[in-house]
This record gives sequence, structure tokens and C-alpha cells, in this order.
Amino acid sequence: LQRCVRPNICPITNRLLTQLNDLTNVQTMDCVDALNRDKCRPYWGSWTAWSACTATCGVSERQRYRSCNGAYSSATKDTCADIARAEDGMERRDCPLQRICPRIAGGWGEWGEFSVCDSICGRGHRRRIRLCNKPVPQGGGVPCQGLDTQLVSSSC
Repeated sequence: LQRCVRPNICPITNRLLTQLNDLTNVQTMDCVDALNRDKCRPYWGSWTAWSACTATCGVSERQRYRSCNGAYSSATKDTCADIARAEDGMERRDCPLQRICPRIAGGWGEWGEFSVCDSICGRGHRRRIRLCNKPVPQGGGVPCQGLDTQLVSSSC
């Protein structure tokens, strides 16, 4: 039995299905020897399911992927790059706008520890910082008001 179902791909699947459909006749021949994978031309596999949207409000996107199977054929010198661009292995789509993100004003986190004195002896300065991350401003909310660095005079 010799047949090619899809000549642009390696017929390993065809061979397996033929054997499963007719268990009494397991001696089959394919157009391309499935054991000689160098003769198989590269082809794109199936797409994965779409990922979840990257955000629950505002603008977001989702992705899906597919891989190139039979990445190189020494017989035909084909590569996945020959059949399509590498970007064709990923597809992106915008998610529908679910809702407008609320405006969240930024809030200061705790002050960090003071640094060591910047002078060897006598008077000097010590410094500490805080981050605007409790919460981080979001959705066009106002940033934290005031300074993020505190400098104090100190005796060293």
C-alpha cells in the first residue's frame, strides 16, 4: 500500500493511522520512509489554545503559539525559515476592552534603613529612601507626593 495523504509533511502520522486501521496488514509503504527523518520537509504544527488576556481591565492582549516540526531537511535543504518567518510561530490579538481600569493613586512604602555616614569624622550625612509602591499608581492615578529620599545631618 503506497499513498501520500499530505505530501508537504512527514507521513509518520499517515503510517501510524494505516497500521491502526488495518491491524492485519501492518506491512505498509509510505511515500517517504518515516525512519529517515532527513527526507521530511519542515512544516508548522497546530496552534496552541489562546492564552489568558494579560490584564483584567484596560488594553490587553493574548497569544498562541505553534512550533516548526522537522526543523531541517538535509535532502531538500529546507528549514522553517524557508516556509515562513519565525514570527509566524506566534500570533497576538488584542483582547476586547473588558472595563476601564480604576484610577489608583500611589502611596509611599516604608522608609529604608539609613546609609552609613558619608564622612569619616565630624559631621556628615546619612540618607534613606522609600518607594512609591503601596500601591503603585495605576490607571492614570496620581503619583506619590513628596520626596523619595531623606537626608539627615549626623555626627560621624
